[in-house]
Amino acid sequence: MATVGASMAIYAAIRAFIGHGDNAIIISPAYAIFSNGVLMSGGEPRAVPLARHGNRFQLDVDRLRGAIDAGTRMLIVNSPSNPTGWVISEHEQRALVALADQHDLMVLADEVYERLIYDDSSIAPSFARIAGTRDRVIVVN
Repeated sequence: MATVGASMAIYAAIRAFIGHGDNAIIISPAYAIFSNGVLMSGGEPRAVPLARHGNRFQLDVDRLRGAIDAGTRMLIVNSPSNPTGWVISEHEQRALVALADQHDLMVLADEVYERLIYDDSSIAPSFARIAGTRDRVIVVN
Protein backbone atom coordinates (compact mmCIF):
# COMPACT_ATOMS: atom_id res chain seq x y z
CA MET A 1 0.00 0.00 0.00
CA ALA A 2 1.27 3.46 -0.86
CA THR A 3 2.10 5.81 1.96
CA VAL A 4 -0.16 8.78 2.73
CA GLY A 5 2.30 11.16 1.02
CA ALA A 6 2.45 9.05 -2.13
CA SER A 7 -1.34 8.72 -2.20
CA MET A 8 -1.74 12.49 -1.95
CA ALA A 9 0.82 13.01 -4.73
CA ILE A 10 -1.03 10.57 -6.96
CA TYR A 11 -4.36 12.26 -6.27
CA ALA A 12 -2.90 15.76 -6.81
CA ALA A 13 -1.38 14.71 -10.15
CA ILE A 14 -4.68 13.25 -11.33
CA ARG A 15 -6.59 16.38 -10.22
CA ALA A 16 -4.11 18.59 -12.08
CA PHE A 17 -4.67 16.88 -15.43
CA ILE A 18 -8.12 15.25 -15.34
CA GLY A 19 -11.36 17.20 -15.36
CA HIS A 20 -15.00 16.72 -16.29
CA GLY A 21 -15.29 14.81 -19.55
CA ASP A 22 -11.64 13.68 -19.62
CA ASN A 23 -10.45 10.11 -19.25
CA ALA A 24 -7.36 8.38 -17.95
CA ILE A 25 -6.09 5.00 -19.04
CA ILE A 26 -5.10 2.83 -16.10
CA ILE A 27 -2.96 -0.24 -16.67
CA SER A 28 -4.69 -2.89 -14.62
CA PRO A 29 -5.22 -4.64 -12.34
CA ALA A 30 -4.32 -1.59 -10.29
CA TYR A 31 -4.48 0.03 -6.89
CA ALA A 32 -7.96 1.56 -6.40
CA ILE A 33 -6.70 5.11 -5.79
CA PHE A 34 -6.11 5.59 -9.52
CA SER A 35 -9.70 5.03 -10.66
CA ASN A 36 -11.10 6.74 -7.56
CA GLY A 37 -8.95 9.82 -8.18
CA VAL A 38 -10.10 9.99 -11.81
CA LEU A 39 -13.76 9.63 -10.78
CA MET A 40 -13.44 12.31 -8.08
CA SER A 41 -11.91 14.62 -10.70
CA GLY A 42 -14.96 14.20 -12.93
CA GLY A 43 -13.22 11.92 -15.39
CA GLU A 44 -13.67 8.39 -16.66
CA PRO A 45 -11.16 5.72 -15.63
CA ARG A 46 -10.40 3.30 -18.46
CA ALA A 47 -8.86 0.06 -17.28
CA VAL A 48 -6.59 -1.56 -19.84
CA PRO A 49 -5.53 -4.98 -18.59
CA LEU A 50 -2.06 -6.38 -18.80
CA ALA A 51 -1.73 -9.29 -21.21
CA ARG A 52 -0.78 -12.75 -19.99
CA HIS A 53 2.29 -14.27 -21.57
CA GLY A 54 2.73 -17.73 -20.09
CA ASN A 55 2.94 -17.23 -16.35
CA ARG A 56 3.97 -13.55 -16.68
CA PHE A 57 2.26 -10.26 -17.44
CA GLN A 58 3.24 -7.83 -20.17
CA LEU A 59 2.02 -4.51 -21.50
CA ASP A 60 -0.36 -4.72 -24.45
CA VAL A 61 0.57 -1.56 -26.37
CA ASP A 62 -2.01 -2.19 -29.11
CA ARG A 63 -4.79 -2.47 -26.51
CA LEU A 64 -3.55 0.77 -24.90
CA ARG A 65 -3.47 2.55 -28.25
CA GLY A 66 -7.03 1.41 -28.94
CA ALA A 67 -8.28 2.90 -25.66
CA ILE A 68 -6.94 6.40 -26.42
CA ASP A 69 -9.35 8.97 -27.81
CA ALA A 70 -9.71 12.76 -27.94
CA GLY A 71 -10.69 12.88 -24.24
CA THR A 72 -7.67 10.94 -22.97
CA ARG A 73 -5.33 13.06 -20.86
CA MET A 74 -3.25 10.59 -18.86
CA LEU A 75 -1.73 7.09 -18.84
CA ILE A 76 -1.39 5.67 -15.32
CA VAL A 77 1.04 2.85 -14.58
CA ASN A 78 2.19 1.23 -11.34
CA SER A 79 5.48 -0.69 -11.45
CA PRO A 80 6.35 -2.80 -9.59
CA SER A 81 2.64 -3.39 -9.59
CA ASN A 82 0.36 -3.68 -6.62
CA PRO A 83 -1.28 -6.25 -6.80
CA THR A 84 0.37 -8.34 -9.56
CA GLY A 85 4.09 -7.87 -8.95
CA TRP A 86 4.53 -7.09 -12.67
CA VAL A 87 7.61 -4.98 -13.38
CA ILE A 88 7.56 -2.85 -16.52
CA SER A 89 10.48 -3.33 -18.86
CA GLU A 90 12.48 -0.45 -20.27
CA HIS A 91 11.12 -1.34 -23.72
CA GLU A 92 7.54 -1.08 -22.41
CA GLN A 93 8.36 2.24 -20.72
CA ARG A 94 9.67 3.65 -23.97
CA ALA A 95 6.50 2.50 -25.75
CA LEU A 96 4.35 4.30 -23.16
CA VAL A 97 6.39 7.50 -23.47
CA ALA A 98 6.10 7.30 -27.27
CA LEU A 99 2.29 6.97 -26.98
CA ALA A 100 2.23 9.93 -24.61
CA ASP A 101 4.30 12.01 -27.03
CA GLN A 102 2.16 11.00 -30.01
CA HIS A 103 -1.17 11.80 -28.26
CA ASP A 104 -0.10 14.69 -25.99
CA LEU A 105 -0.68 12.73 -22.77
CA MET A 106 0.83 12.74 -19.30
CA VAL A 107 2.27 9.54 -17.85
CA LEU A 108 1.69 9.10 -14.12
CA ALA A 109 4.14 6.47 -12.90
CA ASP A 110 3.59 5.13 -9.38
CA GLU A 111 6.99 3.66 -8.51
CA VAL A 112 6.71 3.45 -4.73
CA TYR A 113 7.72 -0.23 -4.76
CA GLU A 114 10.79 0.41 -6.93
CA ARG A 115 13.23 -1.30 -4.59
CA LEU A 116 11.29 -4.53 -4.22
CA ILE A 117 13.18 -7.20 -6.15
CA TYR A 118 11.32 -10.24 -7.49
CA ASP A 119 14.12 -12.08 -9.26
CA ASP A 120 17.81 -11.64 -10.11
CA SER A 121 17.26 -8.14 -11.52
CA SER A 122 18.31 -4.88 -9.96
CA ILE A 123 15.79 -2.24 -8.94
CA ALA A 124 12.87 -1.74 -11.29
CA PRO A 125 13.41 0.58 -14.23
CA SER A 126 12.16 4.11 -13.55
CA PHE A 127 10.53 6.50 -15.98
CA ALA A 128 12.76 9.19 -14.48
CA ARG A 129 15.79 7.40 -15.92
CA ILE A 130 14.48 6.90 -19.47
CA ALA A 131 12.05 9.69 -20.30
CA GLY A 132 13.59 12.06 -22.80
CA THR A 133 10.68 14.46 -22.46
CA ARG A 134 10.42 14.69 -18.70
CA ASP A 135 7.69 17.32 -18.93
CA ARG A 136 5.34 14.47 -19.92
CA VAL A 137 6.12 12.18 -16.97
CA ILE A 138 5.15 12.42 -13.30
CA VAL A 139 6.98 9.92 -11.09
CA VAL A 140 5.67 9.21 -7.60
CA ASN A 141 8.21 7.47 -5.41
